Amino acid sequence: MNQDTRDPHRLDDLYANCYQTLQNLAHHIMRSQNPAHTLRPTALVNEAYLKLNKGMVSQIEESHFLALSARAMRQVLVDHARKKSSDRRGGGWEKVELDERIDGKSDVTMQINMLTLDTGLKRLAESDERLAQVAELRLFGGLTSSQIAEELGISRRTVTTDWKLARHMLQKELA
Repeated sequence: MNQDTRDPHRLDDLYANCYQTLQNLAHHIMRSQNPAHTLRPTALVNEAYLKLNKGMVSQIEESHFLALSARAMRQVLVDHARKKSSDRRGGGWEKVELDERIDGKSDVTMQINMLTLDTGLKRLAESDERLAQVAELRLFGGLTSSQIAEELGISRRTVTTDWKLARHMLQKELA
């Protein structure tokens, strides 16, 4: 008696409830992109939703939805950069800022290429999946330490420590 209890409208409801948060996040992400970037914040949010909808995500909570949306936005931006790179030689070098702020304690940023950041996150995941998740949720999800802690089931202090380490490892990898 394995009845499917998934609500087919759950994703739509979450999307509607979180739309403004996702728009704000997309605006934040796109501010760090090259000004000539052809993808706009609304398109980024919509493309992320389509990726999630394709995956038939339905039984999730709002915080998990935001985390999944962050991953989907990262994938959309990386796919977009790859397409631009393949469209013309030397394309895809859209710089993004690796935000070094930890709970507002510093304003230092590092500009890097989106494809390079994606590669760095993949390498980080190979050595420590949780560090990569913390970095992804922080960089692409705009989640706070408390939100990341809740999403990953770890303490806020662990998130802060992981973010410092992940940031350091990414900087080293990307230098």
